[in-house]
Amino acid sequence: MNTMLRIIARRMSESAYTAPHINLLTDIWIEPLLGFRNDMIQMKIALEELVSNRV
Repeated sequence: MNTMLRIIARRMSESAYTAPHINLLTDIWIEPLLGFRNDMIQMKIALEELVSNRV
């Protein structure tokens, strides 16, 4: 088992250097979502419930 973990660790560290990486940055306007969240809190509905049911 120890040998297998060592091989996995080596391959993961190799892929970190050899695989191409793309970084994506974006700005979001979150104020409407926060307002919606506050409305849901007042109605005692969790935002997580809405999101988890839709995914």
